[in-house]
Amino acid sequence: MAFAAVIAAYQDAEDGDDRLRALLPMAGRTLLEHQVRRAIRAGASHVVILVERIPAALNAALDRLKRDKLPVEIARDPSDAASRLHPSEDVLLVADGLVASHACFERMAASEAPSLLVVEDVREHEDFERIDAQWRWAGLALTDPDTMRETAAMVGDWDIQSTLLRRIVQRGPRYLTMGDAEALGGAAERITLADRSAST
Repeated sequence: MAFAAVIAAYQDAEDGDDRLRALLPMAGRTLLEHQVRRAIRAGASHVVILVERIPAALNAALDRLKRDKLPVEIARDPSDAASRLHPSEDVLLVADGLVASHACFERMAASEAPSLLVVEDVREHEDFERIDAQWRWAGLALTDPDTMRETAAMVGDWDIQSTLLRRIVQRGPRYLTMGDAEALGGAAERITLADRSAST
């Protein structure tokens, strides 16, 4: 089924340089550029990047993506993001700062909404958001367009990423489980957060 991708890109990195996690360097590009390319390679018809501010480095990354004729656009708030989605397309949510292999994106794209990529709730995964006593969210979620629109309409000052995750969990999603080596690729073979991958 056709799907669009929504990438969260509004959280600050923890490296002290006053930049977004999405703009941390990874293999010669920003993390955001890798996320966009992997989503499109997995089948996303277009990508909506959810931001709160647009620093010069983000503009530069967008220019590079558009120069390669990739279908990306910016949304300033959740309602704006929802308005840019086709009413019949599922939505692949990509967590802010997620470093995940292309295999993760492909596996999510092949699933049915609602689905969550998850890892076990063990110490080495403590930076991922816990969703129950056994599992933590590994940063990719596939949901239907109605859930995205309804969440955007009611989110208010709450964090859209966490709020949307909770609403997906309430709908009884399919859990796609992966071990560390299979779930996380590239710089994340040793760690899980973009902040730390940039400093190792």
